[in-house]
Amino acid sequence: MTLTCYIDEAGCPGRLTSPSADVQPFLIVAGVCLRSADDTAFTRQFTALKQRYLEGHTPPVNYL
Repeated sequence: MTLTCYIDEAGCPGRLTSPSADVQPFLIVAGVCLRSADDTAFTRQFTALKQRYLEGHTPPVNYL
């Protein structure tokens, strides 16, 4: 069985320069592993979930 692992990070681990700084004060790292055979189905379902959650904030993605 072949696995695919997705790792993502967001934020900034640096110090805030002021209370109103645009820097995100958190560094978040997340990952998920799944069977490579399930990659396409997972991507479609995840994209659909993001579209529902972010409705009106992002254009539709129809590349799959």
